[in-house]
Amino acid sequence: ALETGSDVPAIPDPVAVLLYKSIQELLANVAKHAHAQRAVVRIGLQGDLLRVEVGDDGNGFDPQTLEAGATDERFGLFSIRERIRYLGGTMEVRSAAGRGTTVVLLAPTHL
Repeated sequence: ALETGSDVPAIPDPVAVLLYKSIQELLANVAKHAHAQRAVVRIGLQGDLLRVEVGDDGNGFDPQTLEAGATDERFGLFSIRERIRYLGGTMEVRSAAGRGTTVVLLAPTHL
């Protein structure tokens, strides 16, 4: 499912490309690792930031594993976090074993 708010403004190409590739990677992770029945992508504004949320109802994992740095299993999430930080945004991962995963990306609407 894709849910998009009508209030989403045009965003700079570097941000758009990063978010497109990030959503692609996050959905690939759902397909590869989560064993989910459902995934949802929501796009909208949070203040003057673009908010992208990708959630699933799959296996989940311990988000603390990201703090240790990149591993083969978590390299995609680690690289998304580093790239979004470079553009002035943030990434939050909410997950727990058996409870699915939600990744929230906040990115600037202008550079």
